[in-house]
Amino acid sequence: MAKQGFATSDRRKVEVLDDTVGAKTIGVHDCGTVFVLNNTGADAHTIPSAASCGEGWWCRFVVQSITGNQSITLGVTGDTAVLVEASADGAEDVFNLTGADPNVLQVLTAADIAGDEVEIIVANGQFFCKGISKS
Repeated sequence: MAKQGFATSDRRKVEVLDDTVGAKTIGVHDCGTVFVLNNTGADAHTIPSAASCGEGWWCRFVVQSITGNQSITLGVTGDTAVLVEASADGAEDVFNLTGADPNVLQVLTAADIAGDEVEIIVANGQFFCKGISKS
């Protein structure tokens, strides 16, 4: 019998965040999950602290259809985040970091397009966010 190799091991955990879910409190156990944003309101999602998540923790948010800005609080006050966004126009106009630290990542409806995504990774005790946008 032939082995399947890596072809069957590359599945992703996917969870759709729609109007029935609303704001999501993401847990440490959600490491490796792709969250699909598909809702009609502005929701505030939260991720545990970088220390709780641990080194190598990651998740991804993919825009399907949103009509309200989505905010993702990265950890707790004192956690830091770095954002790098690659977009067609070269501007950081789909994702941005806000808040006092700043540790709140915003996904902005004014500029988002289906398929825009941001990946969040914990490395060396802080959050790193990589956004990819068509706009």
